[in-house]
Amino acid sequence: MMRLCMDLASRLVDDPIVRAGIRLTTDTSTFETPLQDPYRDWMATFEELAQQAADEGETNGRIPADRLARFIIPAFTGVQLVSETFTSRKDLPERVLEMWQIILTAIIPPDRLETSLASAANIFTAKPRRRRKR
Repeated sequence: MMRLCMDLASRLVDDPIVRAGIRLTTDTSTFETPLQDPYRDWMATFEELAQQAADEGETNGRIPADRLARFIIPAFTGVQLVSETFTSRKDLPERVLEMWQIILTAIIPPDRLETSLASAANIFTAKPRRRRKR
């Protein structure tokens, strides 16, 4: 889930087509009925991943997978919109890392928390590999 968030954050910073797609998704005035399918798809994916993590004992089990997914996706959306407003998304990886540090603190068993926080720091501070143009 963290890698998916980092990938999208990187694309939001670097890819104008992804930014345009997100703008269409988040702009509720663009369509008569706001787009819901992208959010539903992301929440379903994150629910599946959260359930897998819970089944493997990687979480403390206190937050159900569906509830966690319904929190992470809107939280990410809010973080990226506020980052866009304040810094044109220049600080987005740092802000998403902060979001994940809070989430991990809430969902990871205490004996695994330090390792999980270190993994998050590595994911969100690593330089993304540039895709080759075809």
